Amino acid sequence: MTSNIAELLYSMLQDEREYPVAVIFNSIAHRFGEIFRKRYEEVNNSKTTFVPIAETILRKNMTEGNKLYVNNINRSTDEFTMLGYGRSAKVNLLRQSCSCKKYDLVKLSCAHAMAVLLPRESKWSVAREYLEMQVLPPGFNPKLERRKVKRVKGVLEPLRYKKRNKFSKCKRPGNKRTTCNLNVG
Repeated sequence: MTSNIAELLYSMLQDEREYPVAVIFNSIAHRFGEIFRKRYEEVNNSKTTFVPIAETILRKNMTEGNKLYVNNINRSTDEFTMLGYGRSAKVNLLRQSCSCKKYDLVKLSCAHAMAVLLPRESKWSVAREYLEMQVLPPGFNPKLERRKVKRVKGVLEPLRYKKRNKFSKCKRPGNKRTTCNLNVG
């Protein structure tokens, strides 16, 4: 595997580089369509809704959260205090914030928020019909053809020439009644 994108494309398209440019672009679109379809199938067949990196972060936070002590000081349903590792942290579930700021910045539950969510899981009440329901991702229709886009003219291509105005008496382009040198009445 190479880190240079140009070298990667060059190695992918060694056979096609002798063909016309249109064939090369169609081949590129076709190959990238195959790559994206394979990745979509991998994601579609996975058992979780998270990408692998997010899933590893959440699993790590969950194992760290298991070691923390959760305390609900003011008996509120959304504010908790965590104790552990010689530090304390405050979590507010409604605001989705934590005093460690990881929950705020990354937008994934930090270890403190995971510790709060674990004791609250026992209080969840979910209807049986929802537990048995299987949620599928939205449909996906991969298309290999390119989108039709209006072509933008290049810098050296001539634009439409404007018709220059002519003075009606002398018939010279660019002249006006006030700038004509011929003094045609």
